[in-house]
Amino acid sequence: MTRADLSRLQRSAELAAVAELAWLEGDRLCAAARTPLVADGAPVFALPYAERDVAVGLARAGAAALVLSDVRLARKGWEPLGATVTVEVSEDRDGATFLDGLLHQELIKHPPSRALIDTPLLRREHWWYVPRLVVRVTGVARLRPVGRRRRDEAVLAYAAGGEVDADTVALDRVREGGRVREGDRVREGDRVGVASLAGRDLAAVDGVSAALLRHDLSVPDRERTSAEILHGRLRGGVMTVTGIQGALALPPPAGLRARLRRVAALRRACERNLPG
Repeated sequence: MTRADLSRLQRSAELAAVAELAWLEGDRLCAAARTPLVADGAPVFALPYAERDVAVGLARAGAAALVLSDVRLARKGWEPLGATVTVEVSEDRDGATFLDGLLHQELIKHPPSRALIDTPLLRREHWWYVPRLVVRVTGVARLRPVGRRRRDEAVLAYAAGGEVDADTVALDRVREGGRVREGDRVREGDRVGVASLAGRDLAAVDGVSAALLRHDLSVPDRERTSAEILHGRLRGGVMTVTGIQGALALPPPAGLRARLRRVAALRRACERNLPG
C-alpha cells in the first residue's frame, strides 16, 4: 500500500457522509453503515456506547472490509473506494478524543447529532452521547475501485481465506416461479444474482459465506434510516438467501413523541453500556 493510496482512502472518507463496514464474528459475516470521520490521516468511526456490540465485534475481528460507495450527501471530489483494512478500537470514556478532533466532523455529516451535542449546554444535558468507542483504521492491505451505489443496489461482503472482501453490486432476484417483481421483499430461499458495479468477476467467487447490505436514509436530514442484511452462500455469482436482518423500507416521519421516545431509548442503551 503506497502513501498515495492511503491518501486516496483518507480523502474519500473525509468527503463521504456514509460508509459500509463488514467483518467476521466467528464464521458469521456482519455488516453496518456508519458515518466515516478522519483523524491522523486515516478513517475512524466514533460510535456511541449504544453501539458497543458493533465495536466489540470489530475489535475481536481486528480487520474489516471498508466500502465508500454512497454518493448521497458526499461532497465534491469524493471518490468511491473499497479497502481491506486492519482496525483497532479504543474507549474514549470522557469523550476527550471525540470532542477534540471528531465532533465538528460528525455535526457536519450526521445532522441528528446536532440536536444532542451541538452546544456545550446540549452536551451537558446529553452527556451520555459524548463518550465514544473509537474505531481506527490502522492499516490498509488492499485498495480497489468500487461502483457508485444506488438505493436498490447493495454492498456484497464475502469471506474468502479467512478474510473479508467486499464490492458494490446490482441485484437480480429469482425465486421458484420466476423473477421477483419490483417492490417485492426478499424472502429466505430466494436466489439473488450479483453483478459487480466495478466489473469484477464475482462468478469466480465460489461456495463462500456472503452477506448483502442495503441501506437507506432520508436526505438531507438523515433523521430516518434503514438497513437490510441478507445472509447466504455465494456460488457462481448467485447467493441463496438463508437469513434476513432488518428491512430496507424507511420508517415514516417521526412526530414529537416518537422523537422523544427515540432519544430516551438511545440514552438507555448508552448508559447501559457505559463502564462503571
